[in-house]
Amino acid sequence: MAVETIEGILVAAQPRRRKWGYGYYKELSFTLPGGSERKIAKVGAGSAMVDEIARGGAGRWFVSDADGGKGLCGVHRADGTRTYAHWSNLGPILLVVGMLGVAVAIARFVFGYTELPLTPAILGPLLIAAWAWLRHQRLTAKKAFDAG
Repeated sequence: MAVETIEGILVAAQPRRRKWGYGYYKELSFTLPGGSERKIAKVGAGSAMVDEIARGGAGRWFVSDADGGKGLCGVHRADGTRTYAHWSNLGPILLVVGMLGVAVAIARFVFGYTELPLTPAILGPLLIAAWAWLRHQRLTAKKAFDAG
């Protein structure tokens, strides 16, 4: 996972669509200090960051590619304002479904309920591992935001 820091001016934008407080953008455009332009396509943002993107302006912007997609997850502005909001709710979904699968695995293999399906018993631990990987990526992005 990469966390990229972009120093520059974000051109204010409105989300192409909003769902559950998250914003999805077809493209975000930054003007870098040298005058060049940088565009990032297919970007998601958490609810607090949607407001910051609508405001636009100068700052240090944090872009992360965790959870399989790009997301604008934080900004440090020159006036000292710091905003962070991760854009994905995939982690809790994986955790809950994975825990249910682990429960099926325990019932099937430890307590002998062989009539329970095998697929959730196998996928449950894999989903827990995927949740741990995504959590690590999210914590890495937050750590980069706090350090930067």
